[in-house]
Amino acid sequence: MNFIVALGALVGLFAVFAPWLSFRANRLVPGEGVAFWAFASPLKWIVLGSWLLALCFAWTPKRTRAWPTVLLAALAALAATLLIGVEAARLMSESTPFARVSPSAGTWLSLLAVYVVSFGAARDVRFGGVPTLLAVIAPPLLGAWRDLGPMLELRNVADTFGQQLVQHAALSVVAVLLATLVGLPLGVAAARNRRLEGAVLATTGFFQTVPSLALFGVLLPILAVLGRGVNVGTYLLVTLGAALVGFALTRMKRARVLGAFLASLGSLGAAFLLGIGALNAVAGQGVTLALGAPLADAGLRGIGSAPALVALTLYALLPIVTNTFVGLRSVPEGVRDAARGMGMTPRQVLMRAEVPLAWPFILDGLRGSLVLTFGLTTIAALIGAGGLGFFILRGVESGTSDLVLLGAVPIVVLALALDAALKFIARLATPKGLRT
Repeated sequence: MNFIVALGALVGLFAVFAPWLSFRANRLVPGEGVAFWAFASPLKWIVLGSWLLALCFAWTPKRTRAWPTVLLAALAALAATLLIGVEAARLMSESTPFARVSPSAGTWLSLLAVYVVSFGAARDVRFGGVPTLLAVIAPPLLGAWRDLGPMLELRNVADTFGQQLVQHAALSVVAVLLATLVGLPLGVAAARNRRLEGAVLATTGFFQTVPSLALFGVLLPILAVLGRGVNVGTYLLVTLGAALVGFALTRMKRARVLGAFLASLGSLGAAFLLGIGALNAVAGQGVTLALGAPLADAGLRGIGSAPALVALTLYALLPIVTNTFVGLRSVPEGVRDAARGMGMTPRQVLMRAEVPLAWPFILDGLRGSLVLTFGLTTIAALIGAGGLGFFILRGVESGTSDLVLLGAVPIVVLALALDAALKFIARLATPKGLRT
């Protein structure tokens, strides 16, 4: 028996008793639920029949249920997504142009059921979730949902949606790159030096406990003063100087850890300024990197991308540092002894023996960091950094639920897509002998 498929099918059957759509006379008034049984399209019987058959097949042996559950999940997904679009078009044709039709509880439960069933089916058939994924995304991409409220809102903000999406992705990626620049050396230092272990893990863990809005509030005045009182040349002199001193200290055996930390911190500071400039350029804001110009002209201000990037980088540190630390500590001591016995230097032991074995852990930390950061970037809109959270904020302020969905749904979908893509990349990058 496949309990996951059975659970998903039960969720799908439960969904038919909840309202699938919400109809409103205009975008601001409360909606009225439209029940699954009130739909006129015969597609509803395909949805119902698919869940019943999936529940039956869940109790059969693996050989019997494998491909039928995959096909039933895809059929249920295709019928449900088409049903939503068909019924939304019917309701809109019978009302005024100001009316809105939005997904309701039944729709979300049905999509949850599709995900659970396809996840369970994928355990029996390799890549069994691919047909379901195609069945879910094809109808919306082909215009089947054009009459739904979020799609109507998308047409109204089409000129800014793409820009905010790019800004959201850029903030997330730059934050993870900066966190990787300092997180990997910190993880290595914590794994190789027990005196640093507690301090590094406690510090990176502390940032996760600070609420994001509180961290933004602390950063605003600090970055505002820094942006007005320090010029680009002085900032680069300090950060690049720290990096050079750090690299020099790494040549000294007793100061190697301190040197690595200073080099990472200085490089992070310089890279942070470049990242801020790139983000402001993406947002269409003027940026100058003249050495005599104040940092505010380079984009480092109390409001905007700068505090968001600092906060997101700090939040992204913990998964990277922790997974690097755990990965290196999990390397058997015999591997290190064998590497040293072959005449390898400490750096060669790290790069040739330890890192390849810790690589799956490190990649998993990068994946977790990117997915976490992609979700947290939503809050950056509160301090003027843009992103998809901009539409959520506007929707909440105006009481327009469709605008909230326009910002929230892409975040969820893209986060899941990123997670799946990075899992696949991590598997390809992991040596065959280490794959599970």
